[in-house]
Amino acid sequence: MMPSGTQKLTWGLFVSVMPLFWGGLGILLPVLYVYHGLSVGFWVGGCLSAFLLLIAIFDFQYGLIFDRLLAPMLLIGSGFRFTFPLWEWPQPGMGLLFGAGILFLLRFLSHGGIGMGDVKMGGVLGVWLGAEGVFLTLMLAFLLGGLCAAWLLCRRSHTWRDQIPFGPFLSLSAWLVYLYGKTFLTVYGELWL
Repeated sequence: MMPSGTQKLTWGLFVSVMPLFWGGLGILLPVLYVYHGLSVGFWVGGCLSAFLLLIAIFDFQYGLIFDRLLAPMLLIGSGFRFTFPLWEWPQPGMGLLFGAGILFLLRFLSHGGIGMGDVKMGGVLGVWLGAEGVFLTLMLAFLLGGLCAAWLLCRRSHTWRDQIPFGPFLSLSAWLVYLYGKTFLTVYGELWL
């Protein structure tokens, strides 16, 4: 049963997703280790992975992205960006405005088709990934979400009016961009520039 939009993140809800969370981390962390070793990138990516997993699971199961996850994610991401700058500093601020701004515009144009949790998450991802990273994340999330929606429509398990949580697609896309963002940008540049 999906809780109401005013559902609070309680310890009971948090504990209920722990088996999925630890199972997911058991898959993501070895991939991060292969890619980054035990460098700073592994630890930053591990923290990002934990937040993204929790958000994806909660949004998939309950249709909600909780501010109680986004607020610490924003603070920790900002701390990492100051301590271990991966890009020049203007990027996180621009990323926050770009990520939240694009999704807020789409929310406005779709008359609420995108939730405010998705809008806030877009801004937080902008801090973690910068403007270019959040741009790639949004493109990839819309592509994956569109493919999933088309598949569900073809199977006739959903209709055009059904809502599909967008948080899992944002989470997966952000994780992929964290790992392969520079490769994506290089390929994109070679194709279009």
